[in-house]
Amino acid sequence: MTENYSKSILELLYLSNNYKELRNICENSSVSTELRGYAAGLLCRPWLPWGKVRKVILVLIVVMSLLLSLTFNTPYFLFLLLIAASLSPRLVGEVTYLMGNLFRRAFLL
Repeated sequence: MTENYSKSILELLYLSNNYKELRNICENSSVSTELRGYAAGLLCRPWLPWGKVRKVILVLIVVMSLLLSLTFNTPYFLFLLLIAASLSPRLVGEVTYLMGNLFRRAFLL
């Protein structure tokens, strides 16, 4: 089975909302590391819809946070941006991966 064919199957599993099977593939050590990584990436897709709707939602979150912060003269509403960003599975996955690499380098050196 070719790699493109396998990735297509993983994409179909993602589009059919079969997250349980994608998790099983991620945990299966007999599957190649590249395909397991690809399945993990699919599980970490962004939480906002793609396209124009995504851009509109992001702009609204940023503008509302800035307006609330300026209106009430407090930086606390800017923390809403951090909370919104922390809800993104992709962002959390990338930060965790980066922290893991940093800790690995710090403790192995």
